[in-house]
Amino acid sequence: MYIGIKSMINLNGTIKDYFNCNVGVRQGENLSPFLFSLYINDLEEFLSDRNIIGLQSITDAIEEELYVYLKLFILLYADDTVILAETDVDLQKALDDFYLYCSQWKLNVNKILVFSKGPMSKKVFYYNNNAIENVKEFKYLGIIFSRSGSFCKAKKHLCEQAQKAMYGVIRKIRQFNLPIECQLDFFDKVVVTVPILTYGCEIWGYENLDIIERVHLKFLKHIFHLKSSTASYMVYGETGRFPLYINIYTRMISYWLKLLTPNSLENKIVCVLYKYLCSQYFQGGPKNLWVDFIYKILTSCGFSNIWYEQSPIDRNWVLAAVKQRLSDQFIQKWHSDINNSSKGQIYKIFKSDFGFEKYLSILPSKLQKILIKFRTSNHHLPIETGRWSNIPLDERVCKLCNTGQIADEFHFILECKTLNSIRKNLLHPRFCKTPNTLKFSEIMSTTNLKTLKKPLYIYI
Repeated sequence: MYIGIKSMINLNGTIKDYFNCNVGVRQGENLSPFLFSLYINDLEEFLSDRNIIGLQSITDAIEEELYVYLKLFILLYADDTVILAETDVDLQKALDDFYLYCSQWKLNVNKILVFSKGPMSKKVFYYNNNAIENVKEFKYLGIIFSRSGSFCKAKKHLCEQAQKAMYGVIRKIRQFNLPIECQLDFFDKVVVTVPILTYGCEIWGYENLDIIERVHLKFLKHIFHLKSSTASYMVYGETGRFPLYINIYTRMISYWLKLLTPNSLENKIVCVLYKYLCSQYFQGGPKNLWVDFIYKILTSCGFSNIWYEQSPIDRNWVLAAVKQRLSDQFIQKWHSDINNSSKGQIYKIFKSDFGFEKYLSILPSKLQKILIKFRTSNHHLPIETGRWSNIPLDERVCKLCNTGQIADEFHFILECKTLNSIRKNLLHPRFCKTPNTLKFSEIMSTTNLKTLKKPLYIYI
């Protein structure tokens, strides 16, 4: 596989000649982390023999509480190595001993991150008599850890990466003229799931997720050419999409259930740490934010008994039930948002059930966008433009017929007398007499292509 492999150097735009490469592995080679693990296999023993303390308070607490001996001073995963300490003195000693190991095997130390809620530590740490940079945040296994313990920077970074991928998806959508269902599925597969936007959400999902959801809504509004101010409940309602928090919370519960799995996982460090945090929770000690949030998710779904039992249970059933409860709760909130919104007074006439609208599959792309814009108040009728100028509702009257009626969607489709001739040419005769909300709802909701002339009417 490595026969004929050559390398080259590009220095400030100057390309050097190719040369044979007989050291190391290729970029992205699966052997890389495996070989590195073999290379530093004795590091833990090396530091342990030199009495590196590590997280002593956690070690003592877990041994006293759970009767489990755990000495936690280093984390090793693939080619990422983290040395842990609780005090300045302990960390410096660990660095000094670590240097002895690294000088033998030609390794190096990158940065120091001190977790603290207070001012940033000014303590200087040294590695081989050279000061090491003390940073505010550090990326570990793809997630940015901040000194305060917050994941705000991590979520912001994920959103930045997701938006880059999102625009790549949009370019492909335009290139291949994909149908709406494919566009949404493409976004989910490339942007939302594990690779980018929700990467590591099992850990940081307990924090505010507004920044994550904004990427989701931005994509939906972009593909339909909707204003950024379009009501979120309308976007969700037209596409039948649920907010990402439902998927994130479900994945958090999935991860929690794995921690309860007996046998193969119970001796893993993360399971031991969870048992300790959980024991503190039930004994009235300091509440861990992540543990407390798991409790809140289960309780909000009516499964507090599952939380208090803390025992293995049918994982698939729990996940399905939690996701269904969260979805049902969102739909209830969706109805409430419509009823409490001034824009929703017209929207609820033709949108009574939450779900993907069939016209998005049936109509040509141009008519899809015309209709969804009209249904979501992305138009320039006085009812909408009046909001922009803070004009009172009773003054947003129709300028075409001068009847003093409020120029909303209902008036425009069925009532405005100035549009009678257009209306008669484009709508079925029965819609042109005795306007009412039932007829309006039928016009706005029909999926019959033979009678579906309203998008053209709206466009005109």
